[in-house]
Amino acid sequence: MKFKLSLPPTLNATYKIGRYKNLYKSRHVKDWETEAGWTLKKAMKGKKIIEEKCWVHIKFCITHPRDIDGSIKLVLDVMQGFVYINDRQVKRLIVDIVKVKSNKRVELEVGEKK
Repeated sequence: MKFKLSLPPTLNATYKIGRYKNLYKSRHVKDWETEAGWTLKKAMKGKKIIEEKCWVHIKFCITHPRDIDGSIKLVLDVMQGFVYINDRQVKRLIVDIVKVKSNKRVELEVGEKK
């Protein structure tokens, strides 16, 4: 299965520190999760959720340099309940960064592990 989502926020924009030193997700992240969830729900219509082991290929298509690991957790977490049951099912993960001139996005490919 293949999906395209808008580019998730960087790790630095993911969490904020509250008044009592507790961490919480930023509004930017919550908005991205909502948008990505609706995109995945629409793309999965009529498809069966993966219930067994799987692999994921994440391709970050970016216009400016960023760390490769900064958004992986957000991407894997947002697919839970739409593409697979839990990201613990992911047994192989491939991550690439590709420089693009415009149209920042994340391209995902997910398959069942045999």
